[in-house]
Amino acid sequence: MSLKTGFVVLLLCVPGLLGAEWGGTYTEKEICAIKGSTVKLQCSFKFPPTEDGHVIKVKEKFWFTKDPNEDLRLEPQYFGGVQSECHGNICNLTIADVRRSDKYTFRFTTNHSRGDFTVRPGVKVNVTDLKVQVTSSPSYIGRKYWYDLKCVSTTCSPRSPSSYVWYKNGEEIPNAKSQEYKVEHNYTNSYSCAVRGHEQDVSPPECVLNRLCNKVVYYKRHICAIQGSSVDISCEYTSYGYTQTQLWYRADSSHWGNLSMTEDLLSDPQYEGRFELPSETSGNSTLRIKDVRQSDSAEYRFKFTTYYGVEWRSILPGITLTVAAVQVQVMSVRVEDSHLVAQMLCHTSCLPEAPLSFVWHHNGVNIKQGTKVEVTLSPGDYITCTAQQHQHISISPHLYVLKRPSVSLNDTGDILEGRPLTLTCNIDNYDYPSATVDYCWYKKKKVSSKVKVLSKDPQLVFKSIKSSDSAEYWCTVENQLGKKKSEPVFIDVQCSWVLTMAAAVGSVASVVLVVLVLTAFLVLRKRRQSKKSKAQSRVGAACGEAPNQERNEVVYSEIRFANSSDGPVDANTTPVMPLRRLVEEEEDGLEYATVKSCVSGPKPQGGAGENLN
Repeated sequence: MSLKTGFVVLLLCVPGLLGAEWGGTYTEKEICAIKGSTVKLQCSFKFPPTEDGHVIKVKEKFWFTKDPNEDLRLEPQYFGGVQSECHGNICNLTIADVRRSDKYTFRFTTNHSRGDFTVRPGVKVNVTDLKVQVTSSPSYIGRKYWYDLKCVSTTCSPRSPSSYVWYKNGEEIPNAKSQEYKVEHNYTNSYSCAVRGHEQDVSPPECVLNRLCNKVVYYKRHICAIQGSSVDISCEYTSYGYTQTQLWYRADSSHWGNLSMTEDLLSDPQYEGRFELPSETSGNSTLRIKDVRQSDSAEYRFKFTTYYGVEWRSILPGITLTVAAVQVQVMSVRVEDSHLVAQMLCHTSCLPEAPLSFVWHHNGVNIKQGTKVEVTLSPGDYITCTAQQHQHISISPHLYVLKRPSVSLNDTGDILEGRPLTLTCNIDNYDYPSATVDYCWYKKKKVSSKVKVLSKDPQLVFKSIKSSDSAEYWCTVENQLGKKKSEPVFIDVQCSWVLTMAAAVGSVASVVLVVLVLTAFLVLRKRRQSKKSKAQSRVGAACGEAPNQERNEVVYSEIRFANSSDGPVDANTTPVMPLRRLVEEEEDGLEYATVKSCVSGPKPQGGAGENLN
């Protein structure tokens, strides 16, 4: 529940009470606040600077409701919905979207043995709803009867807000901002009001004369339920004339337009078996949702069609359903004797009206009941919290004490440029099916001290790795209980032609030998070319052939070596010619292919690796 701005009730403490005695004060013991508004309490306190020869220092300052040792901010029904701040001896408490009456008390503790003080009696905050009040006798103006409407509270009298909002048949009335509003006599219209800025807490619609005007009144405007439970959403409706059709719909139905084929929830296939109308009587309707899920959290409204074919629907807020998921919040972590000691809070996003019981589990074993726990943990341990309401149970995600992760590669051989590569961050073979773990990948080149953040996924994927991706890589895993880092892994991306030649020849020395042999072969070929050309000319003349001056050169794309010139030769296989004979008998020119470098040559296109440099 986030803090909201709007109508504020401010409690001020009487100034001039700070002295040498223990104490504190409030200016008001009881106030009235409109439901949904923001309430701000303020208190000052005092204590002696020294006592019994000891200098007194304040350790804690907090507000509570029932338990003097329980900070209000940690109570499940207020968790995330209150803020507390102190400036010197003045402390403020801001309660957003107040919905329940309660008593708030301030307390502070010091380093003195008798220095814990509670400022009594506290402040009682009464929360009230709004309603439309209709004058009993109309005024006759311009041959018409007019009625005066007034927006008032139901239980107590709050300080009047500066601006109101008025609605007619669920539609906002422009320029109607005062607490009172005058309307013309009409049998069918209904009227509602709200404090501007808090339109979600509008008053129930009220008929001016006829009790059977068109209106819908919801029994509960805000409902909270835990996952897996069942909940009933009910309303009361009247119409000026008989109703022909009635149905429930979600106020965010436009958001579900691609999923739902109908506005009627009971006719929607995705809700089949979970949404039903257990009982339907004239003027009352109840929508039951079974096995509620977090996706069911929404605002639900009711509409009907009258006998005259008029559809009556309202923009006024309906019933807001919040499905509560159980969560574990780590409040503090410390290390004692090489073990992790954590203080944790079990809470939900809202508090259902029916009481909840919380149970803690350490590695699946029940250890404690209640909202808070302090437990000693070792790497690999996990904590869960269970909320139980009647027969329904909701379990929080597992919160693990992480072990040190490791990095694994999908390819254990040589890493060649242009090929895909995947690095995986493994959490020591532990499975975290329902845990929230944040991953992060890092890269650091050996020639640089700069560390680059790459990805936040469990895997780091290169679609086409490059030589520039050669670097050290490591990953981290983190949750509420800490952060762990893996050992770095060095990725050496090699050119594919180097590995191919090295594998074929056997060693770098063999590559050098091949280059020397090829060079000698080229020199010998040039020397013998002129001799053979002359010999061919003589032979051609003797045979009556003209000398051919434009013979094509043969291009050798492959040089193969034979271990021995002896040995059997397969009839279907061309014998491999020894290198010496190849040099002696070669007549045509030899063309050498250009050798490309991984750095200077063209680079592979695409792939995750390119985006990581």
